[in-house]
Amino acid sequence: MLGVPEEKFWESCPTDMQPYVKMDEMRQKRLDHHMWHMGLYVNNAVYAAVSVALQGSKAHVRYFDAPLSDEQEKDSQQSDFEKFSAWAAEFNYNFESSRK
Repeated sequence: MLGVPEEKFWESCPTDMQPYVKMDEMRQKRLDHHMWHMGLYVNNAVYAAVSVALQGSKAHVRYFDAPLSDEQEKDSQQSDFEKFSAWAAEFNYNFESSRK
């Protein structure tokens, strides 16, 4: 599980296992970040698909043009208020444009 060779495991004390435990925690953290990153792509894809399906050519949402960089990830981490404000502004714009 931790990547410890069997003979090393049986010949070691618990403190000798700490580097393996730390390595496993780092691997798990990297996997968690990767899965979170994949969630961003899936979320954007579903949002874009539903927006286009419901609004057709009036939809202003597009899927990512390029892979996300770390700076774009930080920008995408907005507060709930900012997300709601952006959603409300887009909703109002679409509502007004559909009435014309």
